[in-house]
Amino acid sequence: MAENPEIPHEKDQLATKEARNKVAEEDYKIWKEIVARNMRLYDGILSDSRQDKESILQHNELNYLNQEVFPVLLQCLFEVLEKAKAFDSFYTQRLTYNGNDYLSELLYNCNPRHPVRIKKHLLQIPFVVKWLEQHPWSKYGNGVGWSESMAAIVIQAHIRGYLVRCRPEIQEMRTFWKIMRRNKEESDNEKKET
Repeated sequence: MAENPEIPHEKDQLATKEARNKVAEEDYKIWKEIVARNMRLYDGILSDSRQDKESILQHNELNYLNQEVFPVLLQCLFEVLEKAKAFDSFYTQRLTYNGNDYLSELLYNCNPRHPVRIKKHLLQIPFVVKWLEQHPWSKYGNGVGWSESMAAIVIQAHIRGYLVRCRPEIQEMRTFWKIMRRNKEESDNEKKET
């Protein structure tokens, strides 16, 4: 009985599994080395910062980010992802939801240094208003933010219009009005010249 060359043998399957396991083990070892090296660096920074006041000043930015910025930023990023999921923006390309704008609005409204700040829409935030006065938004193209049903209605209307304009009686009427318009413009130009 002849063997089918397309069906791999059990030995080949075991060999590929062993090869994959070896690669995975090597990758895991490399990853553990990277993590250990970075932990040594991090521990060195912490021990240096405890020993040396200058080092504390140098790493003050890191502490500020960890204690002040990241808690608020992570919370806002989570809300941005939830809203993107609600708008189904992971699967559609053109939409009304802009994650950067929403993140800016959230960070302004959730700033812990201004707890009594009244929540404002993006276009009501003072620095955004100033920025937009100098750099106005370019107008979005047609179709941005349309739902699928709205896009279908617009497409159908354009197709119906095209089919109507293709009719011979409509073509005749359009050429008639083009000639009339051209004659009127010529007579207006002659009147201006005299």
